[in-house]
Amino acid sequence: MAEQAIAGLLNTKNPSEPVRVWVVGCSTGEEAYTLAMLFKEQMAGMDNPPGLQIFATDIDDKALNIARTGCYSDAIAEHVSQERLQRFFVSKGPDYQVSPEIRELCFFLITI
Repeated sequence: MAEQAIAGLLNTKNPSEPVRVWVVGCSTGEEAYTLAMLFKEQMAGMDNPPGLQIFATDIDDKALNIARTGCYSDAIAEHVSQERLQRFFVSKGPDYQVSPEIRELCFFLITI
């Protein structure tokens, strides 16, 4: 379902206009990064994909600091496919870090 919605959105966008997504209450960033991965997967088959910016906000600065680093324990392997782990994450000892390709699409901001 998510893939169909994202594909539909991308098909209506002019390549010169970036797609902007806002994740409210992003906590430690998993949802924002998941959206970035889903968009990248859909955009991989496009000749001229639009840019992508994901803005993620939360009121908890500590949670946002975790989100900005994109580092998660190896427990994520229970919820993330092996294919996505290999494509979108870098192994950092016992942890996984979201790849720079995905992290650079996400902007984590505090809300007051």
